[in-house]
Amino acid sequence: MSAIESQKSLEYTLTGFPDEPVLKQADSFAKIDGFGVSKTGKMGDNSFLLSDPGLEIQIGPVPQNKGGIKYFVCV
Repeated sequence: MSAIESQKSLEYTLTGFPDEPVLKQADSFAKIDGFGVSKTGKMGDNSFLLSDPGLEIQIGPVPQNKGGIKYFVCV
């Protein structure tokens, strides 16, 4: 990733279904604790959307069948 970042600026956005409508972003993989290391070995580990800085990333509500709202990160 360092080689790629040396040639191109990237923005890393945590994806998934957070409980709060807050984007968690970083401008380098080195600023993300445990990036690239699976904590569980399962699909539920953190995943990231890599994009050009300045790309408008949105977070939208997803009503849950059992009540409440989760949020989804999208472009």
